[in-house]
Amino acid sequence: HAPTLVVLPRAISAARKSVYSDPPLVYAALHLLAETYRKVKLGQEDRLTLKAACEALGLSIGGSVDPSNAGEQGDEYFVRWAGRRLFLDQHLAKGSSRDPRFALRIYFHWLQDEQRVLVGWLPSHLSNSKT
Repeated sequence: HAPTLVVLPRAISAARKSVYSDPPLVYAALHLLAETYRKVKLGQEDRLTLKAACEALGLSIGGSVDPSNAGEQGDEYFVRWAGRRLFLDQHLAKGSSRDPRFALRIYFHWLQDEQRVLVGWLPSHLSNSKT
């Protein structure tokens, strides 16, 4: 999905070290971002289509953390791309467990100017004020 999705090296590295129990779901979630999410952002699909696609995979989609709290975690929620510092403001999620074998999180940012998704972290939780 290179034209529609970028997975940063730090996300690839985290995935290689991961103990997440359902790698096929990670691939399905990335496909959802590259296809359905992108089409919604471009106005080619309805948000209800995205919601249904997420639900079919057992995923939820929403904001990552409040921007005012993101800085409390250092640079975890921020990435560098094309000379800019970007906030990973969105995430896909499955499971409420903190156990990395069963909880999936994919943190991403929509690159409006490039019309593609930038994945900055997966498949585990990033820190937040609750951890």
